[in-house]
Amino acid sequence: MSDGLNLSVKQWEVLGAAPALVFVMVAKSDGAISVAEEDVLVADWLPRLRSLSFSPVAKEQKVYQWALGEATVNMHALFEMSSSALADRLRAAVALLDDHVPPPKADSVRAKLRGLAQDVAEACGGSRRGLFQKGTDPVSRDEGRTLRLVDHILRGT
Repeated sequence: MSDGLNLSVKQWEVLGAAPALVFVMVAKSDGAISVAEEDVLVADWLPRLRSLSFSPVAKEQKVYQWALGEATVNMHALFEMSSSALADRLRAAVALLDDHVPPPKADSVRAKLRGLAQDVAEACGGSRRGLFQKGTDPVSRDEGRTLRLVDHILRGT
């Protein structure tokens, strides 16, 4: 097990919750979580997130997948949290990522989390543009603000 990350179950729970935290932060930032946003997570992203590789040790990979599943099943508790509490929990996950996951894998995880955030924000489209502009913005103003916050946290700054 020398090639593994040797994290505690609690630490795996923190890492496994990161995708759910990103989803909830972005989806609830405009005041409502839509069916389209839920579909992005369940249909498109959960299979990709389950396949993320944190460790070459099969047992650790299974623990991560379990933690991801637990966070997803218990997402209702995240919906009740304040935006600042969600951001703090995401910061804790990023700190673990920085401290324990080799840089190439950590960068891959960050990229996946950014992609998830962007896809959730774009799932319902944004607000209508001004009177003389056609179409809609790809994301709402509130979701755009949250995307910037998520990116800031993922950069560790």
